[in-house]
Amino acid sequence: MASLKIAHILWWGLGSALLMVIGAFGPWAKVLGLVSISGTDDGGDGWIVIVAAVGGGIALLLWRTQSRRWLIGAVVAGGAGLATTIYDRIDIERTTEGIDLGRFVARAGASTWQ
Repeated sequence: MASLKIAHILWWGLGSALLMVIGAFGPWAKVLGLVSISGTDDGGDGWIVIVAAVGGGIALLLWRTQSRRWLIGAVVAGGAGLATTIYDRIDIERTTEGIDLGRFVARAGASTWQ
């Protein structure tokens, strides 16, 4: 029974790491469907999420074959990816640096009222 739980943890973790990598390349912000910003655009923080996912995946594999201590590394790596994503979500203005978001919002508001 214990080995079944270990297998579930391993596959859940590896699947999560894969989804982190996919999400890092995907869009992190869209403005009115006109502008899309990927997590990896211009050296964005999506690369941190990718490194965390790869590190977490490796730590999970080492946990399975070597020592339980590696599980802590996998959890820390997952937390680092999550923290990076939350930070970018909160600090969207920095994430969309170089794009005048007000221009798109003003146009949308103006076109609705005309």
